[in-house]
Amino acid sequence: MKVKKIIILIIIIISMFFAGCYDRIEIEQRAIVGAIALDIVEEYEETYNADLNIVKYVNTQSSMNENKKGPLISFFGLLNPVKIQTGEKAFTVVKVESANLPDSLEKLSQRISRNPFLAQTRMLYLSERIIKNEKVFKETLDRLDKSPKINETANVVVIKGNINNLAKVDPKLESTIAAYISGILENSKTASDIYVLPIYKLLAIIRNNDGACAVPVLEIKPTSEGEDLVINKLVLIKDYKFLTYLDTKYVKFFKIMNNDFKKGRVLVNYENNIIPYYIYSVNKKIYLDEDEKNLKYKVKIELEGDVEELEFEKEVFDEKVIKKMSKTIEESIKQEFEESTKYFQDTIGYDYLGFNDYTHKYHNKIYQKYKDNWDETFKKVQIEYDVKVYIRRIGISKR
Repeated sequence: MKVKKIIILIIIIISMFFAGCYDRIEIEQRAIVGAIALDIVEEYEETYNADLNIVKYVNTQSSMNENKKGPLISFFGLLNPVKIQTGEKAFTVVKVESANLPDSLEKLSQRISRNPFLAQTRMLYLSERIIKNEKVFKETLDRLDKSPKINETANVVVIKGNINNLAKVDPKLESTIAAYISGILENSKTASDIYVLPIYKLLAIIRNNDGACAVPVLEIKPTSEGEDLVINKLVLIKDYKFLTYLDTKYVKFFKIMNNDFKKGRVLVNYENNIIPYYIYSVNKKIYLDEDEKNLKYKVKIELEGDVEELEFEKEVFDEKVIKKMSKTIEESIKQEFEESTKYFQDTIGYDYLGFNDYTHKYHNKIYQKYKDNWDETFKKVQIEYDVKVYIRRIGISKR
């Protein structure tokens, strides 16, 4: 009993020393940064020298570089909690030109009356010019990796086209554009064509794959009601710079092969009807054999899901009908996988499908033979798919 009282007394004394906010900055003194958009100053896009630490237009004759403009242009979306409650426009955008990301954060502090707070940042937008400039892109990644201020769970997207068009988008059902886009990305849990990539995941993937990664693409398109956005493609990055855009039809396959597919629909042609097969469980296993000349992979994929609808008054509860439908779905998905694999091997020519990582982890002796020339090896490997589909539930229409 005595010991318990002593412990309680110690806890009370310790809590007295740790009471209050650790940095003494009240919420009303903070400027909450909801989103950050990064671009390169257009007129200096071609003058950035990858062999130098500073761009050509900075006066190298002087050691005083504090007020020089740099290649990076940053847009900070700042939230106003008071306006969010009233339903007014809840954000404002501040534009800053700087030498790098830390410099832009310092210049932001000079432009606003509150202390920038990045722990709740939800979105990081990168322009096409950023990912097409290896030097600037690598510097940006380095700053993101080392900065303790920026929320590492913020989602990353590449904006295709003019990054300024983002401000024209109407954030449907939301007070801010960042919340609107972040909500769409969250739908990747149920939408097969949406890929979500937080900052921490981007840094881990691109570091472990020697500068290769796939990043979601945000396209802003004009509609009759104004500007709207679409997020259903990927941009492929190789050696820390832009390689190509990956079309929507390959995104689902990419997600399954990289264990990022949660749930989603597959549309299948069954007896001249397009039926939706909703997948809610995926199990993937890879097997490797090596002959004298090549590597052979066998990918076994098991899918569980529901057929949500069929032709009205069609008998769908018969076991033979279900088996036939399962077989049709298996063949359709297998053909889709084979076509996608051919595209990655012949057109892309680089392994974004995880075979490199699998071989490195589970067949390291084999991997050591091919690691120095893996790109060419991947183009020649044989990949066979064994797809098994299970229909657990089916539509309610029945004669």
